[in-house]
Amino acid sequence: GDSTPPETSISFDPASPNGENGWYVSDIGVTLTASDPSGISRTEYNVGEGWVTYPGIPLTIDREGETTIQYRSVDNFGNIEEAKSATVKLDKTPPVAVTGGPYSGFEGSAVGFDGSRSTDAVSGVWSYRWEFAPEVSGQTSPQDSSQASYLWGDNGEFAAALTVKDFAGWSAAGAAVVAAANVSPAVSIDEGSFTSFAGGGARLGKIGTPVSFGAELTD
Repeated sequence: GDSTPPETSISFDPASPNGENGWYVSDIGVTLTASDPSGISRTEYNVGEGWVTYPGIPLTIDREGETTIQYRSVDNFGNIEEAKSATVKLDKTPPVAVTGGPYSGFEGSAVGFDGSRSTDAVSGVWSYRWEFAPEVSGQTSPQDSSQASYLWGDNGEFAAALTVKDFAGWSAAGAAVVAAANVSPAVSIDEGSFTSFAGGGARLGKIGTPVSFGAELTD
């Protein structure tokens, strides 16, 4: 007689994860192959819903998330193989980039950005990247974080773009318009232009006589 249980191997199509960080990004084909000198009575698999007889053609895993497959075979003498298992991860859905906002501020002051409300329901958000236009000398673009800040030196409408990537390698982008308001100019007068008279503060001159003095306007 035969007292040795059969041996079953598992293979996948694609053979290895076609996404990043061990994730598949498309449906996974599963093939079970069993061998035993006495012949195979049946091969079984279990994906959490009880043991099912393998039909002899590849299975398809299309359920997103992490799936553990148990598998075993029984030979013609009734020897049952100890169950083996393999785990695969499938993510077919890109993340959702949420730029936040609306964003507004004033020229010459930094505007803060927050993309932390971006989501990914399967593998999770892995990275963030903010980019700004037009780029300003001395400011950093891109910025690789969920939160960022940027300063434009003039008033106007500007653009901010957020790219979010999940652990499987999918990415999504969002955009926001930034309104930077004008700041009123500052006027400074050169006090040296005033004439000081005894008995009374500063005088600009006689009525009807033109007076000139120094002033600086900044914006």
